[in-house]
Amino acid sequence: MKDRDSINWLQLAPALLAIGLGGIYAFGAISVLGQFQAADLDALQTMPLVPIDQILARGIGAITQAAALSLPFALFGAIGVFKWDEQKAAAKKPKDEGSQENGEDGSARSFWILLALILAAVLFVPSDYLSILGFGLGSMIVVINAVRKKLTAEGRLWRSHAFVAGYAAFVLTATATGSIVRADPLPKASLALKRGTTATGGLLASTGSGWYIARNNGNVIAIPAGNVKSVEIVYSDAKTDASLFNELLH
Repeated sequence: MKDRDSINWLQLAPALLAIGLGGIYAFGAISVLGQFQAADLDALQTMPLVPIDQILARGIGAITQAAALSLPFALFGAIGVFKWDEQKAAAKKPKDEGSQENGEDGSARSFWILLALILAAVLFVPSDYLSILGFGLGSMIVVINAVRKKLTAEGRLWRSHAFVAGYAAFVLTATATGSIVRADPLPKASLALKRGTTATGGLLASTGSGWYIARNNGNVIAIPAGNVKSVEIVYSDAKTDASLFNELLH
């Protein structure tokens, strides 16, 4: 049986690799499209200028960053879902009067703690991060519940599988949402040309044959690599929206 399972996995390996690369490319493309749209460029026309390897690199970077930043929130969300499931299971079991009162006290305490955390997030977390967390946690809860129902019906342990699947859903949803609501601005490129002039603008892509620069008026210019003497690139982070608390203060 183990040999047969190994053969099945070997047969599925090319398909899984293709799906993985396709997913990385998709998230890289979403990140690039969000960046182009934030720069008021025609994303569909400028997208073909970006080489595939650069899109894949963007996808890997976006997913890795989301995976690292979302881990604490995913752990907190998963623990909350597990606790909620425990309380629902405990509520279905018959209890004596004393234990029922203790359970109600614990449920009420958990409810008020959760409510306080939600209010604190709404007040103090910037709105763009709040939307990323909201969509990420929402998708994670849906996936955890789906895995729980399936594995529980099969009589299998479900929590470790549910957390892995839920965390993956959180990361992928947060990556896609973040690429849209917090698109990084285009890097500022300054190209010193051999004829003594300088070309500046937003860097769309660089290839072995040349550089693609976006002007402030939305036009895109292509500069052959042989005409470039030196290049200076400045990167900047996306502007963070103000939190509701800061909005109220102003």
